Amino acid sequence: MKKSVEWLFPKPAPAQSAIDRIELLIGWRFPTSYRNVVCEYNGAYPKPSECLLGRPQGMSFNNMIAISFPGDELKGERIIEVVDALGGRLPKNVVPFAADPSGNYFCFDFNHVGDSGEPSIVFWDHENEDHEQRDPWLAVTCVCGSFDELITSLI
Repeated sequence: MKKSVEWLFPKPAPAQSAIDRIELLIGWRFPTSYRNVVCEYNGAYPKPSECLLGRPQGMSFNNMIAISFPGDELKGERIIEVVDALGGRLPKNVVPFAADPSGNYFCFDFNHVGDSGEPSIVFWDHENEDHEQRDPWLAVTCVCGSFDELITSLI
């Protein structure tokens, strides 16, 4: 990453086996850039945190969703619980990894993988959700092509 981001209040680093287990449960391997950040800044809050990609009004990147499992002593949202809670509300192969302050999520879109082999990043906004479950893509906005691009865009 070219731009310096300060990560505040990180939780304990996840064991490699925890990352591997979550990848097995979701059916996808996380991008290397994300794995590197989460291993050092699990559940942390970036500063700066505003992202102007994807929507004219921008978005706020509040925090990474922590990698841990129920029963761990870690407090706060856990990625596997968020995936389970959102269930069919997200499009298939869209996996949340970070939250904004309003209950929306930045997600990996494994349906769209770039030349680098990394999934694109989308923003899931519950305010735009189709509550009749006809089209889960209505709540999704494309943000950028990779996790690195998202982090370097923070202002």
